[in-house]
Amino acid sequence: MNKCIIHQGVDLHKKFFTFFCLDERTGDSMEGKVYNDDPEGLKRYLNQFDAASEVAVEANRNWYWFVDMLQERGIDVHLSNPKQTKAIAWARLKNDKVDARMLCHLLKADLLPTCWIPEKPWRDLREMVRYRMKLVSIRTQLKNMIHSYLSKQNIHTKFTNIWEGKGRSWLENIRLKYPHEGMKEYCLELIEHLSEIISKYDEELKNIGYRPKGIELIETLPYTGYTRALTIITETGPIEMFKSSKSYVACCGLAPTTRSSAGRTKQGRLSKEARLTLKWVYIEIANQVWRVDKDFHKYYFHVVYKRGKNIAKISLARKLAKAVYHMLKEGITFDEYKRRYLAR
Repeated sequence: MNKCIIHQGVDLHKKFFTFFCLDERTGDSMEGKVYNDDPEGLKRYLNQFDAASEVAVEANRNWYWFVDMLQERGIDVHLSNPKQTKAIAWARLKNDKVDARMLCHLLKADLLPTCWIPEKPWRDLREMVRYRMKLVSIRTQLKNMIHSYLSKQNIHTKFTNIWEGKGRSWLENIRLKYPHEGMKEYCLELIEHLSEIISKYDEELKNIGYRPKGIELIETLPYTGYTRALTIITETGPIEMFKSSKSYVACCGLAPTTRSSAGRTKQGRLSKEARLTLKWVYIEIANQVWRVDKDFHKYYFHVVYKRGKNIAKISLARKLAKAVYHMLKEGITFDEYKRRYLAR
């Protein structure tokens, strides 16, 4: 039974938000528009909550500050799932006022499809992990640029790793023709600077006081250090949100899209409506785990023989996601998971 007296829907934008409010005590409704950079307007907006209240706001890229502001006042906040909300509340007339009103009515009727709102320490840790991952991605792009400059000038090396040791010395001493020499030097400087920042974040993540539950179980996966385990945990959230391993795999973007009609089913590409960070990290682990685990090694080459390397890589990443689901759900290590499930 919903005990809140005031129900409100908010359509949040970068510069302003529109709200629609229903008060069960009087049956009155109120709507308005508040600019995000107006302190007095925000103060007046918060002062309207004088009883048990709940607010529905659609998830977008700038919801953090708004949710924090309301939760600090003890207001119950619900983060609406944008895609599912549109499927339920599709209207012919669509504007900010209509969206806010529809969110309010769905919230009051307890029909609002919601997203998980992580607590602030969890959210801060996830932001740090995402930032580090972005820096690694930029550094990889710079390395690929240097490889392309070497290829354009038909320069080959005997070193398998040109970023450390003798390979790095060779790369610094080799002279490319104009204009690639200058580009190479600047790329190396940027790579060096990014590596220093990434190392600092690695150290900070290890020494941070907040440690999510279950990370020690994820670290038992082969080729999964603390940073990768932290990425999986912070992006996954509470495993209880997922009804089955299939729903978790779909959330990770590792399940193919399916079209079924008249008894015919066709599977397409992997869905992009997913947590792409999880998809990336599982594929990264899959690229390495088949080399050391005999069970996954056998499965990988079985799929390679039938479907090719790319499909085998995705299929192995899907198996890893299922393994993580059961590990977190049952509180078991990777070796215990293999004994319980792979033996079947």
